[in-house]
Amino acid sequence: MRSKALYAWTFVVFLLSELLARHLGIRFAWETLDSLYQYLDPAILREDLLRGVFYLHAQPPLFNLFLGTVLKLFPFASPAIFAFVFGLTALGLLLGMAWLMRKLEISDAVSGIVLLIFALSPNFPVYRNWLFYTLPVAALLVLGGICLQRHLDSGRWLYLGGFLVSVASLMMTRSVYH
Repeated sequence: MRSKALYAWTFVVFLLSELLARHLGIRFAWETLDSLYQYLDPAILREDLLRGVFYLHAQPPLFNLFLGTVLKLFPFASPAIFAFVFGLTALGLLLGMAWLMRKLEISDAVSGIVLLIFALSPNFPVYRNWLFYTLPVAALLVLGGICLQRHLDSGRWLYLGGFLVSVASLMMTRSVYH
């Protein structure tokens, strides 16, 4: 059995990415909530979420449902909640990548280098700190890969259901996956 050092390394890589972002002055950007066409108007997200999502035909509804739910449940702390959720999503993405690389029998050294390069590349800290669906889409892709691999390993239908939910969530988040 292989050691769990790769997962500890993944956590260290995530922390290095966070430190790099802070050093470069990258802070969580939630202000685009008011200006991007992919989002419903914040007033609709707060006051009439379900009807707004029902009549929104330009974008898939899942990310707007997420935005509206956070805005409704945490009206005064929503920027902090968004930042926290995106931080967990980024960490989950890295851990999922590490798990998949292990299942593909990639050496821990190569996996560690790939994770380091991925997490310290300019895109990762930016997308981790931007209220947009790019990071959740990447996490859903990795989650789908994990669920499919678990189904292939075990034959359990629960994992196949997880794969289908992740793929459906992907389609309900980003229209390019239709």
